[in-house]
Amino acid sequence: MSRRPLFGWLLWIAVILVCCFPPVFNYFKENHEALNKDYDIWYEAGRAVCEGRELYVLNQSFEFDFMYPPAAAVLLAPLTIGGKLPFIVVMVLLNSAGWIAGVWLGLRVATGRGWNNPEPMITVPMILSLPFVWITY
Repeated sequence: MSRRPLFGWLLWIAVILVCCFPPVFNYFKENHEALNKDYDIWYEAGRAVCEGRELYVLNQSFEFDFMYPPAAAVLLAPLTIGGKLPFIVVMVLLNSAGWIAGVWLGLRVATGRGWNNPEPMITVPMILSLPFVWITY
């Protein structure tokens, strides 16, 4: 990987930390299940696979909490072995890696150079995609 200006790296790190902070911080709140988007649902689905429990169980509202295919729960299962907080940390880091890869691959397709582009060509896509990425954290 080529050397990028310090500003670009610092901006990426700062934005990723800001995005990663709420899910991890919410874990320590009393009602974190209501605050942490789908992390608790994904964790419970992974645990259900590890423990051999039924994956699709109706909740009190007669709805299924886990609405993804069974293969998703199987892929989540190994990540749950360390507990809920490590699971959340790994998931937000994977999300961040996916975001970085998405911008890098987009630049590779568009210019053929990846990170070897002028700083605005890297920073602008990152900022423009932020609202869409934020939803996934």
